[in-house]
Amino acid sequence: MPRVFRKAKTRIGNYGPEYRDVLERGGPCIGRNPAEFFDRNGNENIENIFEAWKAGKADIQAAWKTLGKRPWAWWLFDSPEPRDRDLDESEQLDRLGLLGADELASLTAEARDANRRLYANPWSNGGLPFRRNWAFWRFLQDRDPSMTEAEQLIEMDLLTDYEKAIQAEPRKALAGGVGCIRSRFHYLTGEELDLLKLHSPTLRPGRKH
Repeated sequence: MPRVFRKAKTRIGNYGPEYRDVLERGGPCIGRNPAEFFDRNGNENIENIFEAWKAGKADIQAAWKTLGKRPWAWWLFDSPEPRDRDLDESEQLDRLGLLGADELASLTAEARDANRRLYANPWSNGGLPFRRNWAFWRFLQDRDPSMTEAEQLIEMDLLTDYEKAIQAEPRKALAGGVGCIRSRFHYLTGEELDLLKLHSPTLRPGRKH
């Protein structure tokens, strides 16, 4: 069997190649918590991390292959705004206008694949009926802000079989009987709960989506 030779990672400034992993994926975490970058409480040593990033970012970015994402240190030092953990990383980059044409094409293809999986397995989107992720609305359909998300999916005839079953038998769905999967529907707005007739004294509507 032929031997596989892997290209060795280069040093980053005064730091060994193992520190590259931190700059790419972040920390602190188990197995990736070097003392030069983080103290024992996990607080960042910004000066050391910045020094390493300046020395290594050209090489790291040139080799970066993860479309729709950026290295952890890029968010820390080069991004025009801090990382918003409430948003998908690709969504934040898209809002900032920082996605390249190849990234947009790749994300569009991924959205199509995810949509096909959704109709084969309704729980592939995280198990939230009457919800689609940002990529669905960004690349596959135009979101109408005048309508709730559930209303628009119904209007466009885009419900999965599971969602149609909930719509047809809301009482059974509230009892956890539809598809033998229990869902509290706490994320739906009041308008959506009324639309779907999902009425329960213990159910509180979520924020407008």
